[in-house]
Amino acid sequence: MDNLVSILKFPALNSQVKAKILRLVQNWASAFEGKPTLGYVLQVYKTLKGEGMSANPFQEVGLHDPTGFSFPPQDLASTSSAMVDTQTAPDWIDSDVCMRCRTQFTFTNRKHHCRNCGQVFDHQCSSKSLPLPHFGVTQEVRVCDSCFVKLTRVKDKP
Repeated sequence: MDNLVSILKFPALNSQVKAKILRLVQNWASAFEGKPTLGYVLQVYKTLKGEGMSANPFQEVGLHDPTGFSFPPQDLASTSSAMVDTQTAPDWIDSDVCMRCRTQFTFTNRKHHCRNCGQVFDHQCSSKSLPLPHFGVTQEVRVCDSCFVKLTRVKDKP
């Protein structure tokens, strides 16, 4: 963020680049609102905005003048919470045996990773598929039987 602010304050910077940076900062601040770990973005946005909004409505968006930065109108479609509300998929764990039934993996009994928990299972213990919207995955992917039960139970609750 500090680098973007430095770029914004560079006097010879192209006005379109400034407008794009201001739009990004504004969208990020809106999307990260209520997320304490990302609060610095909101703080930077408020600081830039506090340096003054242009009193001249005909001033080109994004220019920095003595009265401050002029932010574009907010685009609510760009600040969708889906952009930041997804979790990170777990790292895959490796094993020589299925983590549920403890069957040894062989040439014919292959390893399959659950895309939800990251553990490794054989086909019998991971034969189900589900979309994982909490990871931003909309198509159905392989999950272990335990995750399938847990995730479908959560979906079925009112």
